[in-house]
Amino acid sequence: VNVSSYPPSAYTPEQLVKNILINGGSNCTIPSVSNVTISPTTNQSATDTDRFWGYFHKGTTNFPFTDGIVLVTGKARKAGNVTDNVSDVVTGAGTNDADLVAAIPIPPNNPPDNYNDNVILEFDFVPNSNQVKFNYIFASEEYTSTYPCQYSDAFALLIRPVSGGPYVNLAILPNGAGPVSMTNIRPDVPGVGGCSAVNQNYFAGYNTTNIVTNFAGRTVPLTAIGTVTPGVA
Repeated sequence: VNVSSYPPSAYTPEQLVKNILINGGSNCTIPSVSNVTISPTTNQSATDTDRFWGYFHKGTTNFPFTDGIVLVTGKARKAGNVTDNVSDVVTGAGTNDADLVAAIPIPPNNPPDNYNDNVILEFDFVPNSNQVKFNYIFASEEYTSTYPCQYSDAFALLIRPVSGGPYVNLAILPNGAGPVSMTNIRPDVPGVGGCSAVNQNYFAGYNTTNIVTNFAGRTVPLTAIGTVTPGVA
């Protein structure tokens, strides 16, 4: 989602996690990271122009983060940089990842709907402090029409000890306002099939003129914070 002159544009998933996601401008000691995988497929190389993961840099735009990792259920190169259609989906991404459904249940008023086209970045790490923190934005091409009333595109940041136990979703809105999903963060949607606003203060707005990203709408910058045990993976 940037010009190729940025060295991280050619990074592997492991390099992106270690050097961009984890190190991300920090002066702290970098945690030990291993077992980096991206699904539904792990055979997309850093030279695959249609890969669904990659590096982004804000360049001269007003995007709130200088750089970072982008994960999409389509082609990452279409997420920004130049105006494009980001409606492509990943082939073979599967339906209803069990961990995602457990973290963000499918809205009960839409039992036929599923979480399709899941994209998952996973890695093990050994923290060297008692807290982890990630800054992120959730965006969706379905922030349009009455879709936010029905289709719950979602984002989760799941963490648990390598020894086992249930996942904890760190991507939760402040003050117990719930998970990060399109049906839980939306403005008022008027008209037939419309719905009332939910957590509208976390909705950054519709993107009707393709400013900064090519997604139809996005949240404000959010922060996920979790408590961990130093030295324990």
